[in-house]
Amino acid sequence: MKDRPVRSATRSLPSLILLSVLALPTAIAHGQYYFDEQPINYRRATESNPVARLEEKLRAGEVHLRADERGSHLASVLELLDVPLSSQTLVFSKTSLQQGRISPKTPRAVYFNDECYVAWVQDGLIEIGVMDDRLGAVFYSIRDGSRNATLSRDRGGCVACHSTNRTQKVPGFLVRSVYTGADGHPRDFGTTSDHRSPFSGRWGGWYVT
Repeated sequence: MKDRPVRSATRSLPSLILLSVLALPTAIAHGQYYFDEQPINYRRATESNPVARLEEKLRAGEVHLRADERGSHLASVLELLDVPLSSQTLVFSKTSLQQGRISPKTPRAVYFNDECYVAWVQDGLIEIGVMDDRLGAVFYSIRDGSRNATLSRDRGGCVACHSTNRTQKVPGFLVRSVYTGADGHPRDFGTTSDHRSPFSGRWGGWYVT
């Protein structure tokens, strides 16, 4: 009789651990990052950046997103944000929001200037990242090819990957170099590439000429 409570508690311990582990994603998904609090209020604060200003002009009808002959708004977005077409880079590793659409045959095109990044995936979203005066990196998307294409600000999904130890736990940008399989899936966690990285290990998962 004395042993029964001990065995019961022991048996319940793995269940408690399992429940705690299963609850982690929910807690993270519905929890808040410290930069969601005062004074930053990341997800609730008004933005101050070139994309936010473009959004205001679009709403006021001062400018318009125009589709090209294929129905894509990419060229219009690049023009309105003054991002040069010649800045194009191509990444085929499945390391982004739209990984299901990315492969060595259908790489993700990334364009950039000093203020923002624009990423395009075939038949997917146009993703835009920009440095904000107060908030750090802020993310937007456009459903490319839609008849009434509009800018939508991301309210927290992107920072799951863009506010880690790789970005010092604040919203930011990074370039990853990963070893991939033939389909573009990463075989390891890879490294963060910056100006200190040797060229021999800087561009895993990228097309470089």
